[in-house]
Order: sequence, then C-alpha cells, then structure tokens
Amino acid sequence: MTIHLCGAGLGFLGFAISMIIGLVVNNPFTTLVLRSLFVLLVFYIMGCFLAFLGNLIIKENFEQLNPDNATDVDQPQTEAVSDNSTTQSSTPAAAAAT
Repeated sequence: MTIHLCGAGLGFLGFAISMIIGLVVNNPFTTLVLRSLFVLLVFYIMGCFLAFLGNLIIKENFEQLNPDNATDVDQPQTEAVSDNSTTQSSTPAAAAAT
C-alpha cells in the first residue's frame, strides 16, 4: 500500500507541475492534457519503483541490525504454549511464597 501511495503522490506532483507549465506557455488544451497524463504515468511508475527500492533498503538494513529476527519480519508474532501445567517463578521471593 505504501508503494502505491508514494507512486500516486509523485504522479500527482508531476501532473500538477506539467499542467501549470503547460498553462504558462499557452499550450492547446488537448496537448496540455495528453502531456500531463503521460507525465502522470511516468511519475507514478517512477514513484512506485523508488518506494519499492526504499522498502528493500529498509528491510535489508533491519535484517543486518537484527540477524536473529530476520526471519520473523514478515511473520506474525505468536506466543509459545508451555506443556507444564504449573508455572515456576525465577525469583526467590516468589518461590518462597509457594
């Protein structure tokens, strides 16, 4: 979702700048709209590509910082179920109380 959002934002920016420049130089309406739509498409693809690269860089950097959690990045966290029916405490005060 983030990749498409970045692509859409960059595409809209390119479209708006192309429209403004076309209006300033007095291009005909059809030329203005066709060029702006072409710029929108190119900037959308470029924005998606840049966001995808950024996502890969962040993921790779995270894996280098946390090599033991590298496989857990895409998987949801689950709690381990213990086979013991009684819980044992590691503190001496809690062990003495039981």
